[in-house]
Amino acid sequence: SYFRLYEGEKGIHAIDLDGEEHSMLERYARVIQKIYGSGDWRLLEEADSEIREGHFLLSVFTEDDEAKAEIIEVLKASGAHDIRYLSPIYVEEISIF
Repeated sequence: SYFRLYEGEKGIHAIDLDGEEHSMLERYARVIQKIYGSGDWRLLEEADSEIREGHFLLSVFTEDDEAKAEIIEVLKASGAHDIRYLSPIYVEEISIF
């Protein structure tokens, strides 16, 4: 597993809600996501908002379901308040209780 931590101004720029830090094609994709209110767009909006409120966003890549389960338990034990699993085709909200 490897991870990325997003926080502060660097995190806001990495999330890049408006696509200003991305290529023209990626900016166009952001506009389409916003217009159609896709799940990707909502996730980006929430991530941007959380970082602006002073929270951290931790992204962890896992190889398999066993590693996913281990990371989820570590996050829960550490007090994470919003845990989601992102696959290439869906977003799964993980209960913290």
